[in-house]
Amino acid sequence: MVTNLAHSHNPLLAVADRLREQYGFSVIPVGRTSKTPALVAWRGYQERRATADEVRRWFAAPTGLNVGIVCGAVSGVVVVDLDDAEAQEWAWRCLPPTPMRTRTPRGGEHWYYQHPGVPVGNRVRVQPGTRPHPLALDLRGDHGFVVAPGSLHAATGRRYVAPDLWPSSLATVPVYDPLWLAAAPPPVRSRGPVVTAAPVLDRARRYLATMPRPEIRFGSDAAVFIAAGHMRRGFGLPAEVVVDLLADWAGVGREGWTRDWLVEKVANAERFGKQSWGSLL
Repeated sequence: MVTNLAHSHNPLLAVADRLREQYGFSVIPVGRTSKTPALVAWRGYQERRATADEVRRWFAAPTGLNVGIVCGAVSGVVVVDLDDAEAQEWAWRCLPPTPMRTRTPRGGEHWYYQHPGVPVGNRVRVQPGTRPHPLALDLRGDHGFVVAPGSLHAATGRRYVAPDLWPSSLATVPVYDPLWLAAAPPPVRSRGPVVTAAPVLDRARRYLATMPRPEIRFGSDAAVFIAAGHMRRGFGLPAEVVVDLLADWAGVGREGWTRDWLVEKVANAERFGKQSWGSLL
């Protein structure tokens, strides 16, 4: 660290220094009450990190400012902002767990993921998949920002905290996939063969049995998406048959697993999957 903390009376200087030096984050000062950047122009920090001298100037003395983390490619992170219990329950069921989380003073959570290397926009009140209504879930990508752990919430007097010890680097943090928050695809005509022959169905069932049974919170969303792609596109099975196969394989009735969720996964696999049609026939 270049900062001499012995001469600082603001603990947030240590927070900003660590985020900048250890993780390579672009940090900025954020208003404690307004939660908006406390800079006349902060666009430059969406493209470059602040210098050590700039960070010291902002945070060396108590100023009533919090630390903000600029999201996107400049910091190498994307943040999923989960404002209530419903959004958090969905995330635990449908998103890969991340070791880098922040709990907000009002009960929300920020889940950090590695930036995927392609542009990621900012979204509010996201409605993923076939859910009937949007969630209290926002996406902070390029040109967005979040309040950093250690910052103080003016209205409640509570701090943003990391519920678990953050990893020493981003290496163990999953890479964000834009498909995780994709909206349900519109109805489309099938683009591949529809196969119902019993021998093919038996082969597909045996193939599926060789794949590890997915576990909630341990990559289940990606595992089911991949399996759905093999069944729908690789074997060319009808969507409703694939849902039945996945229900037997994954175990509908377990906590968080529903047929509607499987229908969503099959639709996404048909639209976005990479398998060639009929490649497993």
